[in-house]
Amino acid sequence: MKKKVLICLWMIVLVLVVLVGVFVSKTVKKMKIVEDIESKMEQYVGSDNYYIKTISHSGNRITVLEDYVKGDKELSKMTTEEEIIYYDNEDEEAVHVVPVWEYHFFGENYSRWDLFWAVAFSPIKEVEVNGIECYRIDNYNGVMKAAEGEYYYCVAKDTGLLMKTMLGDGREADGTRFPVYNEFEVKFDCVTDEDLVIPENLE
Repeated sequence: MKKKVLICLWMIVLVLVVLVGVFVSKTVKKMKIVEDIESKMEQYVGSDNYYIKTISHSGNRITVLEDYVKGDKELSKMTTEEEIIYYDNEDEEAVHVVPVWEYHFFGENYSRWDLFWAVAFSPIKEVEVNGIECYRIDNYNGVMKAAEGEYYYCVAKDTGLLMKTMLGDGREADGTRFPVYNEFEVKFDCVTDEDLVIPENLE
């Protein structure tokens, strides 16, 4: 009887060891993906000439924010169905432009142990966003869980730049749910002085 109990215990231990091994192996693979993304992002650190277009979708409402940066000059243009608003870095109410890499959580100075747990329970799969091959990363760092709907990042495989963030679901007054998400377009070394001028005649 004791022998059967020992055999059962050893079988349980063996199964647990195999499960832990599979878990560690998959997590290490995800760590390598995130580290690869980080290394590709590093080429953009320090850039002082870039354009970021953020398209925010909230039900039927679409807001487009365009940020232009050239040296120490910045200009933001926000377009909605109702109006177009410009802000520059001399405006006290300006929407301050942030470098593109700060849209990511992957550039933080994690230790490998921190990174292990940050991705341990984050599903990562390959998807396509607007014709660009990306990694879709859900629940990064264990904090990205929406109350309703999907919540994830899509990051371009070849550049490490953020292409899309799904931010869960919103609700209409009648209770109808709708997805809330942002899409991004980023270009470097393309902003000219003309791009930083606010048009004089705005309708």
